[in-house]
Amino acid sequence: MKPDAQNRLNELIQSLETLKEDTVIQINGHTDSTGDDQYNMTLSENRAKAVEAYLRQSEKVNHMQISIHGFGETRPIAPNNTEEGKAKNRRVEIVINPK
Repeated sequence: MKPDAQNRLNELIQSLETLKEDTVIQINGHTDSTGDDQYNMTLSENRAKAVEAYLRQSEKVNHMQISIHGFGETRPIAPNNTEEGKAKNRRVEIVINPK
């Protein structure tokens, strides 16, 4: 994981630890269109798992329900025909659902 991503996750952890126990966090991994569908699905799941592991290692969010999901290349936010677009599609989204 890149240092910039770690810094962002550290900031997120500080915010998350104040949320209630029944908060649900969904971590969604995504890829660009490079590679075959199965490879991208696995890669997106691994991205989501890496973020979950980083959050959990802090032990400050263990009171929350965290789920992960890999979407592969199925939900692009930019065209995959440029390097800039591909870079935008390689991402992890964290959805926080307080109850």
